[in-house]
Amino acid sequence: MATRMIGQAGNLARLRQWRDSMPGNSYIFAGAKGSGRRSLARVWAQQLLCEDGTGCGRCRSCRLHYRFSHPDCTVFEADPDSSLIPVARVRSEISGDILTLPTVGERRVFIIDADALNEAGQNALLKTLEEPPVWAVIILIVTVPERLLPTIRSRCVLLRMEPYTAAEVEAIVATLPTEGGTKERATDTTQLWRRLDAGQRKFLLNLTDNSPGQIIPLITDGDFGAIYNGTRDVFRTLLTGGLTDLLVDCAAFFKEQRDSLSLIFQLLAARLRDFMLFAAVAERTASEEQGMPAADTAARTPLPADKDFIFARERDEMQRLWEKQRSSTLRIGRALSLLNKAETAIANNAGFDIAISNLLLQLRKELTNAHSG
Repeated sequence: MATRMIGQAGNLARLRQWRDSMPGNSYIFAGAKGSGRRSLARVWAQQLLCEDGTGCGRCRSCRLHYRFSHPDCTVFEADPDSSLIPVARVRSEISGDILTLPTVGERRVFIIDADALNEAGQNALLKTLEEPPVWAVIILIVTVPERLLPTIRSRCVLLRMEPYTAAEVEAIVATLPTEGGTKERATDTTQLWRRLDAGQRKFLLNLTDNSPGQIIPLITDGDFGAIYNGTRDVFRTLLTGGLTDLLVDCAAFFKEQRDSLSLIFQLLAARLRDFMLFAAVAERTASEEQGMPAADTAARTPLPADKDFIFARERDEMQRLWEKQRSSTLRIGRALSLLNKAETAIANNAGFDIAISNLLLQLRKELTNAHSG
């Protein structure tokens, strides 16, 4: 069975060209976690090892590859109890083993998690990159190429992952868990994704930079819908609720969802950015109207389009909330800074309950008419 890839059309075309006229033995596949770097490496490995060079899915090599049992395709990742590939493993299992001739075909492919290589590990790999055997293809998987030593980068051909469209993400969400998982889990994931409204999906796409591998755990490992709705309620309470609601109900929500605190802060930050659009338009309009004849004041700057909002379906409610408080871009910007400071303080072991209570009070002060200056 052939290993298929959704999206990455430009990179797939580039890899087909490289397969036919290899520009080198060593490559860097760079992109965010969950962007499909390993999947793309496996697709190319299948093509490189395939008997007819296409990744046909029918030959012995492709069948072995699909079962993750091809003797000429080796994946190196960090040790289970560590975040690193030890230098000893680099020397013995990569630099040493790479000298062994292929078992099935004419090539051997080594897929290496380069994020798990410290400077010593990279230096241990360097000689292999300088003088690789003709049959070896080395693919380094990395988040940011610049974290690799210049001497490593100069010996590799760089390929950067392409962004996915929303349609591609949805298609991947429907199929990603089937590899090494179950059809039922894939179906469940698809249903969870489709159950999200347009605003929730847009938020996840923005949050993960359209990274399917990061979206999957967000919608399967916790109750994303409850966190999303709870954060929306917190935002409403900040702007229209009483102090008791804020310091009891909202604080309780934070405590209950403490393990998802980073997600909550990101949801609140996204709402504040949407909120800021109304303030920015109002301030720009006021500036444009200074000195304008009364008859011309109807030519106001138009409100942002739905596409400008992350939570477009809640635009009307957000506008009503903003018009009630008339928060300025300066105050909303300060509110965003408060979120960052609170998250940092809690990460540095500040008292959780006190930090959240102070945050809620300070946010309320910045966003409502309770602010004094």
